[in-house]
Amino acid sequence: MADQSDVENALVTAVTTALYPNGLVGSPPLTVAGCPARIGRGWPAATALDPDLAAGILNVSVYPRPGMERNTTRVLARWEEAVAPVVTLTAVVAGHTVTLGGTISTPQNIAVTVGRKAYAHAVSGGDTLASIATALAALINADTPASAAGPVITIPNAFVITAAVGGAATMVKEMKRAEKVFQIIFWCPTPAIRDAAVAAVDAALCQQFFLQLADGSAARLRYQGTSSNDAPEKENLYRRDLLYCVEYATFATEQAYQAVVVETNLEDQAGDIIETVDI
Repeated sequence: MADQSDVENALVTAVTTALYPNGLVGSPPLTVAGCPARIGRGWPAATALDPDLAAGILNVSVYPRPGMERNTTRVLARWEEAVAPVVTLTAVVAGHTVTLGGTISTPQNIAVTVGRKAYAHAVSGGDTLASIATALAALINADTPASAAGPVITIPNAFVITAAVGGAATMVKEMKRAEKVFQIIFWCPTPAIRDAAVAAVDAALCQQFFLQLADGSAARLRYQGTSSNDAPEKENLYRRDLLYCVEYATFATEQAYQAVVVETNLEDQAGDIIETVDI
C-alpha cells in the first residue's frame, strides 16, 4: 500500500536520476551542475547544511508542503487481481497412483480426491515432493489404504482418484486517494549551480507524467509552481523550490487462493443434508 513516504522516496529517486543521468560515477560523483550533491527526504539541519554549502555541495530536499492536500477518493473500489497465481507443482493420476512433480514454491495447495472425499495439503517452504506425498498418503490412509514412495502415492483400493494443484493470486483494492503538493528544495552554494540543477530536474519531472511507487502502483505527477529565494545569499545560500502535485492511492492487499476442492451437500426431499461430497 502506498504511503506519503513512498511518494517522497520516488521523488528522491527521480531527482537523483535527473542530476546523475550517467549514474553515480567518479569520486566524488558530480551532478550535471558540476558539483556533488546530497539528496534526501525532510528538512535539512543548519549544522549539516552550512558546511556542505561552504564545501560547494548542493543539497536537495523533498518535503511535503503543509496544508496543500485534498482527498480525491472517487468511487467505491473492488478487489482486482494484481499478481496472477503461480503454480509450479503437478499431480498426475494414473490408475491407482498419483505422481507429484515440478518444483516447490509457496503459496500452493495440493489436493487428492478419493471417491467422494478430498485430502488437501498446504505446501510449506521446507517441503519436498516426497514429504508432500507422505503427508497426503497419511491423510488418505485414515480412511482407505494408501502409501507413499518418494513422490508417488499409491491407493490400491480406490475406484476414482482425482488431483488438483492451486496457487494464490495477490488481490488489491484501492481504499483512498489523495492529492498532495511536495516541495523539491534546492539549497545551492552559487547561482550557477542552482540554475543548472533546477533546470535539469524540472525538465525531467515535467516529462514524467507518473511516478512508479514501491507497491507497484503509479502516482500522477503534475507541475504546480516554483519560487526563488536570494535573501540568505550573504551566507552563500541560493535557494529555489519546485512544487509538484502528486496524486496517489492507498491499497489494501490480500491473497485469494485457487479452489482445489469443491464441497457439495446432497439433500433429501425434505431438504436435510444426507451426504457431503468433495469434487
